[in-house]
Amino acid sequence: MRMCSCIAIGAGGRTLLSGAVGLALISAQASVVADNGVRTAELSPAAESGRAAVALPSQDGGGVQRLDLSAAVERARAGHPMLSAAAAMVDSAEAAGRSVTAPYRPMLSLNTYLSDGTGAPIFASTVAPINFMSLPGGASAMQNAMLMWRIYSGGRDRTAGRLAGVQVAAAESLFGTTELDVGLRVRLAFAEAQRREEDLAAERAGLEAARELERVTRERFEAGKVPEAFLFRAQADRARSQRRVAMARAEFQAAVARLKEAVGIPQEEPLTLGEWDEAMEAPRTLDEARRRSLRDRPELAMLDKRREAYSLRGRLADQSGLPEVSLMGMSDLMSTERFGNMDKYKVGLVVSFPLFDGGMRRADADQNRAMSRRTEADLDTMRLRIQAEVAASWAAWSAAPSVLEAAESEVRSSDEAYRIAKLRYESGKAIQVEVSEALADFVTALVGRAQALEYQRRAWAKLMRAVGA
Repeated sequence: MRMCSCIAIGAGGRTLLSGAVGLALISAQASVVADNGVRTAELSPAAESGRAAVALPSQDGGGVQRLDLSAAVERARAGHPMLSAAAAMVDSAEAAGRSVTAPYRPMLSLNTYLSDGTGAPIFASTVAPINFMSLPGGASAMQNAMLMWRIYSGGRDRTAGRLAGVQVAAAESLFGTTELDVGLRVRLAFAEAQRREEDLAAERAGLEAARELERVTRERFEAGKVPEAFLFRAQADRARSQRRVAMARAEFQAAVARLKEAVGIPQEEPLTLGEWDEAMEAPRTLDEARRRSLRDRPELAMLDKRREAYSLRGRLADQSGLPEVSLMGMSDLMSTERFGNMDKYKVGLVVSFPLFDGGMRRADADQNRAMSRRTEADLDTMRLRIQAEVAASWAAWSAAPSVLEAAESEVRSSDEAYRIAKLRYESGKAIQVEVSEALADFVTALVGRAQALEYQRRAWAKLMRAVGA
């Protein structure tokens, strides 16, 4: 009995398999399931994409989400917890900026004192601006309003304002870094999931071919044309293919789970894998990639802002040794047992001259200037690291076409080798092991082509991350 000879055509018009393996691959591609509650529609051999990407409703009646790469990246950027945390850091930096500049804005407190006893002790309020009040002996009650406004601080108010803006800019650059990292994680996970899906389709196709070979070998054994050892070998090949399918299915499930984590999708949410629909456009030259990376990488902006923040903190420490002028205002309403009721107010200026603090301001300034120099060194280190990342990712991206072309050549050659081995076996000129080895080589070639395509996609994703896109 002869196995049918036909050709299976995959995405982009590439030849996938010949003979029974071609039909098996079409069947396997149409039945690839994420095994997490997702069912996919069957595809005809003439399906345009050659992949199972059309979803049927889930068993609970809800819809199954089709996840293309662009949608995955968009969803991750819209609500991934990593980005939510980075956005919270921006909000925190804005609040910290308001806190840094708050001492240079008017401050007002309202204080109430109630006392009884002898002597005239001094009571202090507990909120800024702090008020000190000497209360007379006997029962007394006093209401106080206290105003303080630093109208001259030696430039510290302007420096604090600049520091607040720099801290926010650093947090925004950190958000940009996180956004790029999330996009990279999604693209890498998507590339792996697609490769695992194609691995599973190839292994299932190999299983179907192994079953067909076992059936043909059994018929030839029963007809007395081959020894029983051939049948045992065919049965072993089929069992091996079953094992490989089970392992490929588990690896595909794990890859889908990692993709969900990268996107920020709950594991219980069903989805079916869509298409890699992002155009893989890249810089045309390595020099262009380097220029873009030094211009667009948010890590460089973040470190530069941190360096500036340390410099500004050092300036604040220096400026804290300059005189300050504050506008003070106070109003008191007092009722005492000894002096009766009193109503008084006072407005004035307070000039403060810092004289000696044991070297604390100088040490604070020196520490921040040292941290600024360290951050400058970190910035230089980051530039070197980025250039290395660009060079490495460019090398992989440049090699990707050759890798993919070699994989395609391997598929074509192993396809022809399997076709010839099958014809020789059917005509009695080859032993069964020759067909088994040819089939195994061909399935390996299909898996290798899926790996080559993943290599190209991963190289592009890493290059885009390296240039800051």
